[in-house]
Amino acid sequence: MEEARRPNELLRRARVLRGWSQQRVADHINQLLGTARADRELVYRWEVGKRTPSPFYRERLCQVFAMTAEELGLVELTGPGLADAARTVAGEWRGGTADASVDSLLPESVNAFVRELWGDQVNRRAILQVLGALAAGTAVERASLQRTPVVPVAHASEVADHLTRAFPELSTADWLLGPHQVLGAVGGHLDIVQQLLPNIVGAKRVRLLQVGARYAEFASWLNQDSGNARAATHWADRAMEWAQEAGNPFMVSYVLVRKSDQAAATRDAPRSIGLAQSALQYGRRLTSRGRAVALQQVAVGHALAGNEFACQRALDSAAQLAERSQHEGDQGPGRYCTPAYVEIQRAATWIELGRPEHAISLFEDSLARLPSVHRRDRGVYLARLAAAYALSGSPDISVRKGWEALAVAQATGSRRITTELGQLRIRLAPWGSTPQVGQLLKELQAA
Repeated sequence: MEEARRPNELLRRARVLRGWSQQRVADHINQLLGTARADRELVYRWEVGKRTPSPFYRERLCQVFAMTAEELGLVELTGPGLADAARTVAGEWRGGTADASVDSLLPESVNAFVRELWGDQVNRRAILQVLGALAAGTAVERASLQRTPVVPVAHASEVADHLTRAFPELSTADWLLGPHQVLGAVGGHLDIVQQLLPNIVGAKRVRLLQVGARYAEFASWLNQDSGNARAATHWADRAMEWAQEAGNPFMVSYVLVRKSDQAAATRDAPRSIGLAQSALQYGRRLTSRGRAVALQQVAVGHALAGNEFACQRALDSAAQLAERSQHEGDQGPGRYCTPAYVEIQRAATWIELGRPEHAISLFEDSLARLPSVHRRDRGVYLARLAAAYALSGSPDISVRKGWEALAVAQATGSRRITTELGQLRIRLAPWGSTPQVGQLLKELQAA
């Protein structure tokens, strides 16, 4: 019988940072085992403290998260005194005896709070776990304890430079591997930014705000692609706040496009159009790429509203600007917005507008030229192409494309692909009695 204990915030936080559901953690464990032994209920019990993972499952959880048992809160911490607990918050505790003067590392109000709880043996485990989470940079949401920055404030500029250099590789990893492989690293970088910001002012703060806005928008996108709408909204709001404080019109515009895309995902056409048009408010202060990104999103909103003329006009302008952007060598967000990308978006809008015959040739041509690194996006476009074939009355080809898209969805964990495949299920339903279609529909339902 596994012993009940306090909630495991470290395990829960590690899962949330990756955008995973409890069922997804169970699925990862079962993949390692080759059999279905874990389920969502078991992971839930571990997180809320109703059960403690056995040594067998502890090892599997460490493999799934690529973290140590200590980092996941899976082993009992040794029992330091209050001074050592204070050092834990500062990221300095290594065990052993410490001088009581370490109390000064914490605000006195926090010291008093910890002393009060420390006298109760029942509370010690919870205190240690929260303090350990703070030291590891994985504090529970809305934690009120302010941490000493892991990185000295004097190195804030170096941190900003490092994060800037790292961003393109993380973005490429998302294209290739999907959001779940990137969320943990992005969450860790944002944690450093949030630790440093309250301690710096002036030009260094503006620089870090600009980098932080870029990462926060990326976190919004990663969570959106993972199906975590609440986290996606949170990080979009944080990105907007930081971009506005930094006075960066390029990022303000780009975040408005992200918010427009999120509105489009809920099929809110007026809000999607309004936010995308607001992204163009800076006019020629934006790069050609920045305007192209906003205009293609305006087109998406018009397609949702059924306005074919406005949609195609916006896409024509976006294509011209994307072409110009390549000649001008524009930098900044939106490097994916090439002329080829605009045409893929055009294909998607033709499906939305009920003209699948126009979409098929555009998708086929674009997929043939899509760089292999865009693995996740290939899955999205394959799912849309499969839908176009189904709408045009070609279920056999639709099924072939659907299987290809499903393989990418399973490999990357992209909710965007599974959402598109959900639409494919509806469009293939008239042929559900045929063996080929029926088998795919069964797999899509399970996905």
